[in-house]
Amino acid sequence: MSFAQGMVIVDYANIVIIGLGNVGTSFLKRVIHCSDLGLRIVCVVEPNETKGKKLAQNHAIAVADLDDMIGFGVAVDLIFDLTGDKNVWHTLKSRLADSGNQHTELISQRAIKAMWNILTDEPAPGASPSSTMHHTTYIFDL
Repeated sequence: MSFAQGMVIVDYANIVIIGLGNVGTSFLKRVIHCSDLGLRIVCVVEPNETKGKKLAQNHAIAVADLDDMIGFGVAVDLIFDLTGDKNVWHTLKSRLADSGNQHTELISQRAIKAMWNILTDEPAPGASPSSTMHHTTYIFDL
């Protein structure tokens, strides 16, 4: 029997979730309760007092600001910007480039929407269903 036979090798991605409004909080809940997704939350970024921020704190997830998050550097693999604010997106993109970090990926909102539809059959908060013959997707604005 070889070393790898019978072993499950899990590759984790270290993630940051930015924006814990309704959509961000729902996404955070999904990540917390689905440990088999291969995602580890490094921190969340939310300046306001929201249910999602409280949920993160209750699960001992660090709450950081953008400066702290950028400072984590290559310890962060993926950033999920769920603020819905294009200014935040552009600021993040610029700050990552300025820091020289070519490792961390800023996940596009289109990709986040697709992931939501893959991960759950539930509509995202504020989503409206768009049905086809074989599948229902949920369209929502971030």
